[in-house]
Amino acid sequence: MTTLRRLSLPIDFFVLLFAISGILGLLPAYDRSLGYGVLLAVLLSAALYFVVAYFVRSFEFARNIGLFLLLVGVCFALLFIGQYGHQGYIEVPGFVDRLGHMTTVLPEVSSYDMHPNAAATFLEGLIPLGIVLAFTSRERIQQIVCALGILVISYALLLTFSRGAMVALAATLLIFLVTRLPRLYALVVGLVIVVVGVILLLFLPHNLPMIGESLDWVMDRLLLYRNSAYVASDYAFTGIGLGDTFTLVYSRFGLLIQVPFLSYTHNLPLAAWTNQGLLGLIAFCGMVVTFYLFVYRVNRSSTPRRLFHGMWLAATTTLLHGLFDARQYVEGWWMMGMMFLWIGLAVALGRSSLQKAFWVSREVTLTYVPRRMTAAGVVVALALTVIFHRPLVAAWNTNIGALTETRGELMSHLTDDQRILHFLSAEGWYQNALDTEPNLSNANRRLGNLEVKLERFEKAVPLLEAAYAREPTNPATVKGLGLSYVWVGETEKAAEVLSQLENITDMKNELYTWGHYRTEQGKTLMAAYAWETAQLLYPDPTNLDVLMLIGNTFLSVGRSADAQRWYEQVLEYDPNYEAAQVALQFLS
Repeated sequence: MTTLRRLSLPIDFFVLLFAISGILGLLPAYDRSLGYGVLLAVLLSAALYFVVAYFVRSFEFARNIGLFLLLVGVCFALLFIGQYGHQGYIEVPGFVDRLGHMTTVLPEVSSYDMHPNAAATFLEGLIPLGIVLAFTSRERIQQIVCALGILVISYALLLTFSRGAMVALAATLLIFLVTRLPRLYALVVGLVIVVVGVILLLFLPHNLPMIGESLDWVMDRLLLYRNSAYVASDYAFTGIGLGDTFTLVYSRFGLLIQVPFLSYTHNLPLAAWTNQGLLGLIAFCGMVVTFYLFVYRVNRSSTPRRLFHGMWLAATTTLLHGLFDARQYVEGWWMMGMMFLWIGLAVALGRSSLQKAFWVSREVTLTYVPRRMTAAGVVVALALTVIFHRPLVAAWNTNIGALTETRGELMSHLTDDQRILHFLSAEGWYQNALDTEPNLSNANRRLGNLEVKLERFEKAVPLLEAAYAREPTNPATVKGLGLSYVWVGETEKAAEVLSQLENITDMKNELYTWGHYRTEQGKTLMAAYAWETAQLLYPDPTNLDVLMLIGNTFLSVGRSADAQRWYEQVLEYDPNYEAAQVALQFLS
């Protein structure tokens, strides 16, 4: 006799934990008002899951919900198609753009502004659902309507040109084939797909626009995920804070630039971590794992209706797309709800299937906590805490220091003195972390860059060198170490380090800007160091006036040997440059 307790599925626990982590995610934010919209989305989405999972108890009701969602999706797709030409989308191939303009049949709606990735995130799950509805419909007219709906939605997805959605749909199809075919056939299908993929990557010419752009997209995404993970690791326990907090934190502390660069991580697990901290990441990953364990149990222990497959495949498409994008944290009020809706509907149908397969006790135990899983998790957590006590304490101190520094940097209402107090407090937390674990790269980097900000350059260099030895690909470490070398006058080392950045042209321009800023500060020697590093980083023999400027700046602070070196370099490019000749005669 098997008992299926209505409220004791492990996924329930993780959905509830996800909601709690959303509430806690407001606490670390430097501006909590930025997170209220996402918090509402998290709470409503969790509530939607529980409502759907426990109150949708009949197949017909679930099917009607599916048909309604398909209808809504078709209406939305028609609006997107009809408005396409008015939106000015630029990151699409020419043939897609031409198709979109040809089918722009609606007048412009000024308030309509939809990001193509958001449209794709909303529509993608309706493809597997629509296919199931078309095949399971008994009436011919309903089959035709569902098929037409699928075509409309597929065309809208093409216009979005969301590579993440396309990859997610292809991967979902593969997962469906592998899980439904006998093991031998599934293995053969998997091997064929892998071999075909490798052949395409190796032999298709990379200079084709579609191939080259797709490869660039993959590399850009991987670079963003790596850099975002570096930033998230500084706030490992608490996260940055819920809402639109990533934009400035990533720019100021991940890339060391002053202007906003990216507004979100483009990855659901990373978004959960940065928004809701370690608890949010655990809740999200636990929710995904327990969901697929539930799907596996339903498929193994019962014969579910085909609509169940449509629902869990719709959820799968959304979750796979989440590996490449995370619009749930941008348009959260409806994107996040759709993700939880798919999961909730699959759970409702799966539970119904299990109830038919097993005898179920009428006495329901109202417990949300999976006891065995919770006990095992507590034991593992305690063991890890004991084993990695010192690194964990150091990471916690770094986390608190990072939050303190972030508030000092980004809270708009602080006075200069209050900002300095925040920075000094953060410095103490970082130092506590290094006293506990001297080799922790996060603490070395954060403290080193803070010392640069406080213009304690001699103290910053060894800290950033220690961080660089352990994370040589982190742009915040590379740029921080390079700038610290600039300000202590080790310009050759600075140029060598800064040459590892992705865009050295931007870095060169920034160094020239720094030079003018240091001149305004009256720190002429530092200005000379900045301009010299810029020239070493990206030599430009066509503008000899810049070389003369460097020489003249060194001369103005009494660095005759350095000035002479630059005047001689001018004459190497142009022996007849009169100003350099005069300057060298003066020095001699």
